[in-house]
Amino acid sequence: MSRPGRYDDHFFVVLHAPQSGAHGHVHYVELDQFIGGRYLVTVHGPVNPAIDPSTAMVEVNAVLGRLESEKLQPGTALESSFALLAALTARMRAYTAELTKDVWKLEQQVTIEAFGAGKGQDLLLDAVDQFQHLTVMAKGQKDYLQGTIEFYQARTNTIMTIASVAAILLVMLAMSGALLVWAKRKAGSDACNLRSSGSGGLGGRAVPGVGEDA
Repeated sequence: MSRPGRYDDHFFVVLHAPQSGAHGHVHYVELDQFIGGRYLVTVHGPVNPAIDPSTAMVEVNAVLGRLESEKLQPGTALESSFALLAALTARMRAYTAELTKDVWKLEQQVTIEAFGAGKGQDLLLDAVDQFQHLTVMAKGQKDYLQGTIEFYQARTNTIMTIASVAAILLVMLAMSGALLVWAKRKAGSDACNLRSSGSGGLGGRAVPGVGEDA
């Protein structure tokens, strides 16, 4: 699965779900999503003619059923997209469980019966191949979730940085205001002290005048 594409007003996400085919073949059922601020558009396909076309609507039908029953009440398009992703992962878990059953049947055949014309070995190789396909798909889903987490972490860190700068500026503004008030009070106090000092010095001494001895 590709990483989500980010555009000015929406995200574009490509998901793939596993679907069993003939002779152990695993088909990739594509589900594209356009996720906007207030909308979610899904595009399905192309669907291989070898599989039932309804397999492309499994996740959407599951989410629609939850919406109609009011078990799901998303508030945003992103929440609806997450519901589709959850339905897809549930489908992958069910597929893994089916593969586990097949492996168990194979183990019984290998244990109880003897290999006949390489049939048991062929079944084993087929099961291994299906698990390898599932591993690739699971890794794709993991990369998608990691990309989404990194995007939201980056946005959250940016918001926190802006908030920190704003807090520092507010503190600096408050300190500047306090210093300005203190400086004004200090200047007024010094001026009063200077006037008091000057008038007191002249009143205590006789000033020599004209015709008097200094």
